[in-house]
Amino acid sequence: MRLRGTLSYFSDRAWTSVRPGGAVFQPWGCLRTNRNDRDQTSRRWVVTTLSGFERFFARCADQFGGAGRGMERIVGIATEQGIEIQALPSV
Repeated sequence: MRLRGTLSYFSDRAWTSVRPGGAVFQPWGCLRTNRNDRDQTSRRWVVTTLSGFERFFARCADQFGGAGRGMERIVGIATEQGIEIQALPSV
């Protein structure tokens, strides 16, 4: 659920903008991502039903928080956790 700001979510080969109070479902197995299209900080809840995904977020906390901003490190952690990061197809 969006708490603050507006984010865009990509799944099913399309981008959807979600405002505060909104929610988005991104099913397992589909190519998906999100982005902040604004110059303001956003906040959201992420609920996953795949056991173990929380380990990815915990290991990447310093990278997401701005301490590192190292995409190479994030990709490495994702690989260790069995998560595949791909380039988005052109839409």
